Amino acid sequence: MKVLQVASSLLDWGGIERYVSYLDKGLTDRGHEVTVVCPPNSPLAERSSSQRQFRNKSQFSFRTYSQYLKIGRELQPDIAHIHFSPDFVMPAMALRKACAAKIIMTRHLVLPWSPAKVKRYIKLFDHIIPVSQAVEKKLADSGIPIEMMTVAKAGVPPPSVAGIPCLEPTLRVGSFGRLVEEKGVDVLLRAVASVPGVRAEIYGNGPAEDSLKSLANELEVSDRVTFHGFIPDIANAMNKVHLVCVPSVWDEAFPYSILEAMAMAKPVVASAVGGLPEVVQDQVTGRLFERGNDKQLAAILREMSGSLDNLVTMGEKGREVQQAEYTISRMAERIEAVYRSVLR
Repeated sequence: MKVLQVASSLLDWGGIERYVSYLDKGLTDRGHEVTVVCPPNSPLAERSSSQRQFRNKSQFSFRTYSQYLKIGRELQPDIAHIHFSPDFVMPAMALRKACAAKIIMTRHLVLPWSPAKVKRYIKLFDHIIPVSQAVEKKLADSGIPIEMMTVAKAGVPPPSVAGIPCLEPTLRVGSFGRLVEEKGVDVLLRAVASVPGVRAEIYGNGPAEDSLKSLANELEVSDRVTFHGFIPDIANAMNKVHLVCVPSVWDEAFPYSILEAMAMAKPVVASAVGGLPEVVQDQVTGRLFERGNDKQLAAILREMSGSLDNLVTMGEKGREVQQAEYTISRMAERIEAVYRSVLR
C-alpha cells in the first residue's frame, strides 16, 4: 500500500521522530511504498529514503493546507499517518479533500483532550493509534470512542553493539534522557544519596542540568554522580552500567529508553507511571516504584547492590521480551494490521 507519513513539524530526534523513522523502515521492509513529509535539514530528512520536504510552522496555517492539498493530489496515498499535534488539523483537512486516503493518528502522550478537540478529531481521523494502554485510557476518558482506537506498541532496532554485563563490583545506575524536571532525575539523586557506594551515570542534557548538579553537591554525592552530557549512541554507555533507571514523575507514554535498555540486556527500574508498567515486569525484567518516592527507590537499589548476579538474569529476560515483541519488524506488523483493518 502507499503510505504517507506526516511529520512536517518534527525538527528534533526524540521519541516521536524515532517512531516515524523506525516505522518508515519497518513498513518499507514489508514492501509498502512510504513517503515521509519532513522539514528540510531535519534528522528525519537525513534518515528518510523517500520524502517530501516541507516545514509546518503553524497548526492552522493556510500554507500548510495548500501544501498538503498538492501532496495528496500528487501521491494519492492509501493511508495518511499523522504523528504530532501541530500536524493534526490542516494536513488532515487537506488530505481529506485531496484524496481517498484513510487518515490515521498516533497519539504519543498521556494527556487529556478538551471536548472541542475530541469533537474535531473524531471528524478528522478514521482511527487513532495510542502507543500504550495508558494513552488509550486517557483518550477514552476524554470521550474518544474505544472502537476508534487500537493500541500498537513501538519497537527499536538492534543496538550498535551487543549488551554485556557490567563487571564493576559496586552498583552503577544509568539514566538516559533529557534533563528536565518531569524526568525525575532528582529522585534518583536522592535515592543514591541514601545508598553508600552506589554510583549514578547521568547521560543527556537539558535545562535542569545545572540544578541537578547543584543538588548532587548539596546531597554530597558529587563524587558518586557523573554527568556525561548528550551522546548520540547510548549502547556503549549502557554497557558501563548494571541497570537503567527511568524515574519519571510525569505520565510517560512509552519511552524508548526502556526498550533500548532491554535490547542491551539491562534491567530497568522505573516509576510506575503512564505506560511504564506495561513494559517493565516487576521482579522479572526490572522493578517498579511509586512516583517520586526516593526512599522506595533507595530500598530497591540497596537490595540490587547486594545481588548483582540477579541483575544479569533480569537483563537477559528483558532482552528476550524485547526481541520477541519490541523490534521494528513487530512494530510495523502491528501498525500494518491497523491500516488493513481501517481500509476494510
